Amino acid sequence: MDIEHLNHALFFWINNALKSPLGDVLLGYTTHLGNGMVVFPVALLWLYIADRNAFVRNVFALALTGLICGVLLTGAKAFFNAPRPLAVFQDAIQQGAVVVNVMFEPLYEKSFPSGHSQTAFTVAHALVVLISKSRQLSMLVKSSVYGLAALTSLSRVYVGAHFPLDVVAGAVLGAASAHVALLSIEAVTRYIATRKLVQPETQATRTPDVKN
Repeated sequence: MDIEHLNHALFFWINNALKSPLGDVLLGYTTHLGNGMVVFPVALLWLYIADRNAFVRNVFALALTGLICGVLLTGAKAFFNAPRPLAVFQDAIQQGAVVVNVMFEPLYEKSFPSGHSQTAFTVAHALVVLISKSRQLSMLVKSSVYGLAALTSLSRVYVGAHFPLDVVAGAVLGAASAHVALLSIEAVTRYIATRKLVQPETQATRTPDVKN
């Protein structure tokens, strides 16, 4: 079985076989955690509760990380322009050969990578990294944060919006780009702080000109 057939088989297993009233509640509404308008306010609240003193700095880091990851996502979606399940199986659906369970708005294009998955893992990784700087997070808390992001990714297949490969790519892109973005922000911040410290010292040790 090649990657494409495996991708399709996993899609129908998640989208059809797991379909249930409980799944509609658990996965159907968890999918909204991949929406930036929903998850970012939640993230801001957690950052405020975790460390009020570093809140402004952390918000700036989260916003800049989200912006960088958003640009990468937009570029990737435009580059691949992959069809979504409803478009791929359109003929088979019309013939009654397959069933694609869709919750919420039907989508047909720009499937790869999943934006909701990328957003979920971008925010999850950013929260873990930023909050860990000021307080110790237990393995249970970290696992729960990433687990919720994974559940959000899975929900995108359940609601019929993406293939499994889309959400895996989105998750990897989200976590990786967030990690690189945060490291870059930290490096630039340290460089600026170092420059501010060096300049006063240089000025203090500079020999004043003496005019006779």
